[in-house]
Amino acid sequence: MAIGIFLHYPNAGYLEEARNVLNGLKLDIQEIKADYETVSNLVPYTLQRGAESWLILFAPDYQRDLLILPFPDKSSEVQEGFLGSIIEELPRVIDMFLSRNFRFSLDWNRRFQYVHIDVSVYSLLNSRRGQQQDRQTPQQIVHFCQATSQNIQTERNKAWRRAQEKGNPIVLDQFDKVLETANHKIFERIIAQGSKKVVPEIVNIFEDIMDPETKRFLITTETVSAFVDKHLPPNFDYSAPGCGLWKAVERELNLSLVLHLRREAGVVKNVYYPWKGSKQGKIPILTGENRSVDLNKDSKNPDSIMLGPMTSLLEWGHCNTVREKLENLFFAFDFDFDFLLQYLLGQHAGAGGSAKKDTLPEFLDKIRKLRNGHAHISAMSRQEFGTLRNLVLASKHGATSSCLHGILLLKALVLLYWGQSDFPTKITTEDKQVVEFKNYNNTFTRGDGSNWKLVAIHGDGSELCIATFDTKDDAEAVRKELDKAAGTEKEWDVNRFKEKM
Repeated sequence: MAIGIFLHYPNAGYLEEARNVLNGLKLDIQEIKADYETVSNLVPYTLQRGAESWLILFAPDYQRDLLILPFPDKSSEVQEGFLGSIIEELPRVIDMFLSRNFRFSLDWNRRFQYVHIDVSVYSLLNSRRGQQQDRQTPQQIVHFCQATSQNIQTERNKAWRRAQEKGNPIVLDQFDKVLETANHKIFERIIAQGSKKVVPEIVNIFEDIMDPETKRFLITTETVSAFVDKHLPPNFDYSAPGCGLWKAVERELNLSLVLHLRREAGVVKNVYYPWKGSKQGKIPILTGENRSVDLNKDSKNPDSIMLGPMTSLLEWGHCNTVREKLENLFFAFDFDFDFLLQYLLGQHAGAGGSAKKDTLPEFLDKIRKLRNGHAHISAMSRQEFGTLRNLVLASKHGATSSCLHGILLLKALVLLYWGQSDFPTKITTEDKQVVEFKNYNNTFTRGDGSNWKLVAIHGDGSELCIATFDTKDDAEAVRKELDKAAGTEKEWDVNRFKEKM
């Protein structure tokens, strides 16, 4: 039987789905995290486009002939069931491969490619591991940035056509994933070249408050934009780094204002586990005449509210209970927070007064227009990116000098207010490591051929192995116990459950 490697970038899309498919194949497959140099050495360029992970098959006694199948990333146009079809057809494809019969007929096999390399695949991988990785020159990264910019425009055109065909602008929101992925790929190349990360001041100021994924958005954006400013012309498409800015605003609004509203309504039980739903049914909140947004959409794991509805939610705060719920929050503190209420609700914060400058609804409206006009429809210039950055990160004096500063101040109050009753759960892993689980909400089980692991994903993309098990059923049973404990028990020790099994 052929053996293989599941090669993937650390933050590749569809990882969990791909692992589930591969585990079902009962093949001897080793999972290896990739860097760009390793992928370039093993995977032909035609199979790198639109993919972030690859199944590489080869015969045990001859590791120079490879059969490579790229898995799609989350930004690709993929038919539903793409991965599911593999589990049914791949055994036949393997038999054909071993018999040197390469007449594959399936539509999704058009992206398979037979590759012959001069050394065995493990020799190549080990040689890469055993030596210091070659650093790319700034000029090589410049070429990569230019190619990425062209690919973004191609994907933008596709997204725009789909939005027009379907008559649904929400399709454009999915384009954010293309920009986010592109920004991260450029970032990793810059870091691999030896450059240091650029950490914006606001990350350090709100170190204990800011979500890990927000930190990743901002650090990636600042690092990429600093490199691009220095090495590329002003007409470079800044949409990719720009995406990190509006995604940071959107995420922290969901983890502050929306979280407070959801906690008040019982949508979530614990503010330290904001994406873990606890209530069934719709919880509508007014965003205009005959318009509302559901705080409990996808009740098991509540969805993020996008920038457009978020702006309307704030503008209608005077009559949709948002103002009332914020006043109740601020009243709990022995301090006058009228300035923050005025900032958050804009023109409706006063008793009929006029709009105040630099209010959050105004910030959000400007950010949304930059995003929709100069990222989803056309390229974003350096000047437009600078305008966006100033809206999100301006470091003027004052608590609400920038959009994100005011949001994080609100988040600090929300966590302080609910922290009197809510708490993060500390978990003890199998190897006695104690961690706060509030940033490890995404858990899954993974097989490695000999046992099963219960793994958690941190907001920054890193993984934590909680424990290993002999069977998948045992791993899944403990995963369910952990899911119940998160946010309801102060401490949880995986070894206690293993002892009972």
